[in-house]
Amino acid sequence: MEAQKNLPRLIGKRASAGSGKTFALALRFLELLSEAPPSPEHLGSIIAITFTNKAAAEMKERILRFLKELAFETDFAEKVLKNELKHINLTPDLARDWVDTIVENYFDFQVRTIDSFLLSILRGLSFELGIKPDSRVLFQKKKILEEVFTELLSELGKKDSPLKQAWQEALETFLLHDEKGGFYPENDLKRHILRNLYPHLSLNPEEEFLCLSEEEKQEFEEKKRKLKELYEKIYYLVKDLGIKTSRRLYAPWEISWDRLIDWEDKKIFLDCLAGVRETEELYKEIKALGREIRDWYLNKFVYCRLAGYYKILKVLREKVEELASEEGLLLGSEHWTSLILKVLKKEDLPPLVYAYFGKRFKHFLFDEFQDTSRPHWEALLPLLEELFASEEKGSLFVVGDPKQAIYGWRGGDWTIYHQLFNKENPLFPSLRPEEIVEEVLPQNYRSHPKLVSFFNAFFEHFAREELLQKKIQSATSKSTRKTIPEYFLSSSPEEVKKEFLKSLIKSFEGHSQESAVSLNEEAVIKPFFIKAATGEEFFEKLKEEFTCEIKKEWERVKNREETIAVLVRKNEQAEEVSSWLLEEGIPVITENALKISMCPKVKGLVSLLRVIEKPEEEVFAYGLLASGILKEIYSDLPSGEDELSERWQVEREELLKKVFDFTDELKKKVPGAEPYELLWEAVELLRLSPDREPFVERLLEVVHLYSLENGPGLSGFLRFWEEGGAEERIGLPENIKAVRVLTIHKAKGLEFDAVFLPFTDWRLNYQNLFEEVEKDGKKCLISLSKNLPEELKFLRGKRLAREAQETLNLFYVALTRARKRLYLFFPIYQMRGSTPISSWIQVLIKDTLARLEERET
Repeated sequence: MEAQKNLPRLIGKRASAGSGKTFALALRFLELLSEAPPSPEHLGSIIAITFTNKAAAEMKERILRFLKELAFETDFAEKVLKNELKHINLTPDLARDWVDTIVENYFDFQVRTIDSFLLSILRGLSFELGIKPDSRVLFQKKKILEEVFTELLSELGKKDSPLKQAWQEALETFLLHDEKGGFYPENDLKRHILRNLYPHLSLNPEEEFLCLSEEEKQEFEEKKRKLKELYEKIYYLVKDLGIKTSRRLYAPWEISWDRLIDWEDKKIFLDCLAGVRETEELYKEIKALGREIRDWYLNKFVYCRLAGYYKILKVLREKVEELASEEGLLLGSEHWTSLILKVLKKEDLPPLVYAYFGKRFKHFLFDEFQDTSRPHWEALLPLLEELFASEEKGSLFVVGDPKQAIYGWRGGDWTIYHQLFNKENPLFPSLRPEEIVEEVLPQNYRSHPKLVSFFNAFFEHFAREELLQKKIQSATSKSTRKTIPEYFLSSSPEEVKKEFLKSLIKSFEGHSQESAVSLNEEAVIKPFFIKAATGEEFFEKLKEEFTCEIKKEWERVKNREETIAVLVRKNEQAEEVSSWLLEEGIPVITENALKISMCPKVKGLVSLLRVIEKPEEEVFAYGLLASGILKEIYSDLPSGEDELSERWQVEREELLKKVFDFTDELKKKVPGAEPYELLWEAVELLRLSPDREPFVERLLEVVHLYSLENGPGLSGFLRFWEEGGAEERIGLPENIKAVRVLTIHKAKGLEFDAVFLPFTDWRLNYQNLFEEVEKDGKKCLISLSKNLPEELKFLRGKRLAREAQETLNLFYVALTRARKRLYLFFPIYQMRGSTPISSWIQVLIKDTLARLEERET
């Protein structure tokens, strides 16, 4: 009994890349099963929580497979499992009984996603919240938001609409204060409101939000007008006197309000005018007014700048919630988590549903704990507090790795992991220090020993303070030497830089691994440093170097059981790389599959329809020729766009005649110009064979479905194609031999024999940073752009620090997907520096490889 009492109850496994986290979770599940005889009750007292259905299915499969291995006493059970489970009594007979118990009581086998578990809690709160217990879950919240936004926007066309004032204030803020616009601002306004503002503003009807009074608005406009007038005088005076400024002096009609009140920019011309007799009075006047406006701006306007959006945002939120209530919808995980927290804040004691789950579950296991969001954690906390406060010895087992935290953009908060194992300030005071244990999984079961050595040496730069504090010379500027925090957070307060440094060290401690892999062939770590004057030149050179190297790699593996992956940050990059590979005849599988509009043959067929609709538009005929699909009939047509461009200059009429000859023949066969019939006949004539052309086959499906739903009109289909039909994609089966092209986020948890990382010129997001804060006891939404008071500079710095750390985590995840070979491509711009991230990583890559080579020799 005493031994049971002293068993750890809060257990953490810090699992670096390839260290076997799913293996550790499955073993823990078996340990917990062995604590009692097989029964549905004991099985149902254990719950393992993952982030995806795929991970949940994988863990279930692993647990059952391990039990079967033990039941049949296989070699794997004898050599591996029994050694790992030697401290428990899980005999072959018990393992067999547990398999039977799980199969017969599969509903009690609780391995599920965090979203599904929180949804179960929410359904138990349906009475308190007044929602339907059978409410439907809708993950595509974006569609609902856009529909409601469009409905609210339509109110502008109605006479005496109560929303006119709200829209007027939103548009004034958008056009004047945010200084955005264009001839058709509604799309940009919609994007700004739905993407940037709506997710960050709670708009609780019980809370008051900070706004400017009418008098303050008028005062602000007057000061703004006066400052602009003074700036005009200064500008023309500087030009007339021929004074040279150290930086460009913007003309009055092109300078933005932010730049106008920015002290650093103003200092350029103020310093020039100081001591110039002709400008003495003007200099004093603008300096005094500039100080007055800047003080008022920093203390008041910054906090109220976005207040013009509040009314429309409030109506938008109310309409969305009203629609969700009427239709019985739950709008994604964020929505139902917020509803749970709403109940928890109102109640002094946790609701009955928490008592139910608290009584049922005694052991919790968490996968990928570093990606848990703060709202998710707060919604689960009452259960865990009750777990540790009760006399029954429940446990919490978490597997995570803060340096693989890459989901901050959707709320993931790796600091919760650190807080969980902070014994000086424990989250669960009822636990004794000896009941809290954190261990590092030291082995790497994925990568070649040479790659593991490289990872250890490279990421050591993140784990040691003396290396983080070391001044490093920029890859693009010999005169620039900065520490790592200075590279990333040059304009942030020193306190933020220190916190960033501590956080990096904390996340990367224990990063070093030992390789448990024995491979005969040599590993490859090959960086490419590509010099270019411009981004366009780099792109062209990258394409050439990348395709050359990946063709060699493809020839190496195409007849072997090996895999190649190209990892990127953005879907657009994935599509671009995929098109490069297809041009070289290399088969590709993408995570979401390719847009059919990227296929040259599809482009040609759509251009063909456009020529039939509008024969007078020669650009469509040119597009049809450029696609190359007509060469099946006219072999003397140009090959490639360069030859087409040259011949178009001198043979335009002849080339157009061939296009129109083909379309005339096609229209004779299909008199009604019905798009599906036209395409089917064109495919037959051009011998495109849809069963061997999946892109063409998918285009035919799209056209057919459109015709069934909307009728057979050609103009209507082409309009549909413009408005979104071109986004249609084609999926390819994963079991075919092909290069995988996917984002780094999607590659998490996967491994490949060879990994290519073509785009490393990563940038931090310095724009579109929004935060809800409190000022003078009222809530307000602020933009963390420049021109901020000190308290908001600190907040901006913290946001950038988190993004910088997540970017480095992303680089860690990308590199550690490789088993044997790793190819990296870096830009070295001659006209401008690389981004701080790329510039700094280039230096560390070179340094690491040099040190490893020196160690080997």
